[in-house]
Amino acid sequence: MASIFGFKLKNRRTFQGRDWEGNQGDLWYGNKKVAWYNDSGDGSMADIDFYDGRKGREEYQPILDAAVKQYYERFPLEGEYADLPVDAEMFMGELLELMDREKTYKSMLKKGYPAVIMYKKEENSPYEQIVGLQSEQAAKKYIEKNKLTKYKLFTSAEDFDIK
Repeated sequence: MASIFGFKLKNRRTFQGRDWEGNQGDLWYGNKKVAWYNDSGDGSMADIDFYDGRKGREEYQPILDAAVKQYYERFPLEGEYADLPVDAEMFMGELLELMDREKTYKSMLKKGYPAVIMYKKEENSPYEQIVGLQSEQAAKKYIEKNKLTKYKLFTSAEDFDIK
């Protein structure tokens, strides 16, 4: 299951909001359900409501903040987004994207492709290209042949558990 530094979203529900797809679910840290996540898909801020009220927030907000900081130190924002301040809402967006990619990877794996490359042909393209290949070696040849510089190569379910 997709997770970033121990945080994962379970019982995810998606729905059409006014501006984009909305998402809701239980935010877990390790083996404990710690918060309710809600992005209404209407342009407003997403909500992360910690369980156990103030006590839950005091316990898990610092852990979430540390995970956000660690994630963006390891994977800094680039281009026009490089100067944006990072926060838990952006972190959750990354987690949702990782979950979507994991779903795509599992679908490709069922079709017989254990190596999957996801990339954009042009940097500002809204659509991601997905290529399934028979081996990691074949994937690396594809990357080299097509001179890909910004891509994600997935070869196992562990690739979706960022530690």
